[in-house]
Formats: sequence, C-alpha cells, structure tokens
Amino acid sequence: MPRGGESVPRGVGQVLAAGARFLGDALRGRAELGVPPATFARALVMGARPHFFAFPCAACLAGAAAMPGRVSDMRVAVASLAVGVAWGVGQLLNDLVDLDADTVDAPQRPAVRGLLPEGPTVLVAAALGSAVAAALVLVHPSGWLLSLSAALLMVAYAPAKALPVLGNLTHGALMAWLAVIGAAVSMPSARLIDFASFGTRSFLCVGALAALYLQGNYEKDLTGDARAGYRTLATWLGVRGSAALRIGCGVGVYFLAWKHQLLQGSAALGLWAVSAALLLASTVRSLVGGDVPSALAGYRFCVHSTIVGLVALALPVLGVAGALALVAFAALLIELAFSRTENP
Repeated sequence: MPRGGESVPRGVGQVLAAGARFLGDALRGRAELGVPPATFARALVMGARPHFFAFPCAACLAGAAAMPGRVSDMRVAVASLAVGVAWGVGQLLNDLVDLDADTVDAPQRPAVRGLLPEGPTVLVAAALGSAVAAALVLVHPSGWLLSLSAALLMVAYAPAKALPVLGNLTHGALMAWLAVIGAAVSMPSARLIDFASFGTRSFLCVGALAALYLQGNYEKDLTGDARAGYRTLATWLGVRGSAALRIGCGVGVYFLAWKHQLLQGSAALGLWAVSAALLLASTVRSLVGGDVPSALAGYRFCVHSTIVGLVALALPVLGVAGALALVAFAALLIELAFSRTENP
C-alpha cells in the first residue's frame, strides 16, 4: 500500500478505456477534442519527445550489426524508423499514465498542462502503432509477431515500474527486443530462432545500456515517482546509492562488451570509451550532492552516454561517417531539448 501522501499509480487500462470511450463518442458524432487542433498537434510532437528517437533507432541498428550475414540494410532502415515512431507512441501513453509523477517532476510537459486529452491522444497513439505494425509486416514475414511483442512490453512497463528492478528489466527487455527486430529484418528469410546464436550478447548489451539509462532517469524523477506510488530502485537506494549502483553495473557492462568483442573496429571502441566516460560523468553530481537537483544536473550526460554506446554497437551498419553523424544529430536535438527545460 502507498504511504501517507502518496497516490496509487494510474493503470494503462484506464488510459486505454478513455481512448475507447472517445472512439465511441466519435462514431456517434459527439466527440470533442477539447483543445485547438493546432495546439494538440504541437503537443503530440512535444509529447513524443523526438529528441530521444535515437534510442530505439540505434538499438534496432545495433541488432542488425550483430548479424554477420545480413542481406538487407534497406529493410533495417525502415524498421529503425518504425521503432522510432513506436518510441513516440510509448512516450505519449507513458505521459498519460504518469500524470501524478510528472506533475511534480516535469510540470511543463503537455499532458500535465492539459494539452493531451486522454481519448484523442490514445487514438492517435493507436493509429501510429498500427502504422508501425504495418511497416514491420512489410519488411519481415513475422512482422506482426515482432510488433505485437514490442507492444506488450511497452504496455507492461507502467505496472512494472511500481516494483524495484522490474521497471529496469522491462525497459531493458523492450530495447533488447528492438535489437532483435533489427536482426530479424536484416535476415528476413531466416527463422527468428536461427539468429539468436549470433546476436544474443549484443541484444543483452543493448538491454543493459537501456536499464542503466533508466536508473539515471529514476534518480532525477525520485520525488515524483515516490509520491505517485512507484517503487523504483532509486526510491529505495536514494540518489547516492543509485549512482553507485550505476557505476558498478556500468563497469561490468562496458568491460564484458569489450571482452566479448561486441565492438567492431577502433572507431566503435572509441565511441564505447566516450560512452563509458559520459556514464561516469553522469554519476559525479549524484554522488557529491546526493539529492534530486544533483541527479537532474547529471542526467543529460546519462542520455548522451546511452546514445553513444548504442551507436557504437551499431557502427558496422552505419559506417564511421554515419555513426558520427547520428551522434552529432542526436546530441543537437538533446541539447536543444535541455535548453528549453531541465527535465525534457
């Protein structure tokens, strides 16, 4: 049971039910958007958080890069764009579920300001999700299974966040599955189980990077998460304990990836080293200050670290020039987002 002053996290079912009700009203000609259409469109773009699209795209590319016999980089490109859109869908739904926490941690977000009415937002998310599924069906015979599995993991994240570790594992599993999607579409004629022996370590590495990132995210959102009734590891360990955990786990992840030769070429190793340094930088303020403002100050380094690490794994698909271009473009979008707000 939540402690005094805390609320119970909203359920995904509540949000989806609001979408169903709005659809019913729309079919009867009684639906109202509630905000000006142009305002709603802008809020959708901001709520989807395009400055983080490099996360899913690079995860998908990293999975493809692990396949020595990949035959279709064009299919991989389509899949990476599709999962980028899917990430936006997840962000929109997450913002509707996390209203209580975001009211404390990120009051500037569109959902908190009432610019993303539940029903219409859920319908837009459903339409975009359907488009993602259609794109994956076009590039892989089992695209429906790939998209359905990702959707189930996405929906499972909100309830999983209420328990320590489970939120990290669910998010890590989702990102690892995006890497599986990249591997699958790069070898569309192979059975899904056939490429597991080639890419399992890379998939796990992608998931581990995502889980580490999420722990940094939990540190700066500790206050709102606790008030909303979530039990993340950060609410149990505190900011310093969480940062120390990230250092310890990070050492293991970065060393094991190097030891098992998941990084191909000197450029990939260089990016991997930069990613590790940025992860360390993201923990310094948390360790010294030990409070939420300190964690928030180091959060941007955590974001950059994760993207650089994922791109390092994806370098065989992107090439050196492509990898550097993606890192630079992602860094620009992230810094623009942080210039607008300290918690984008």
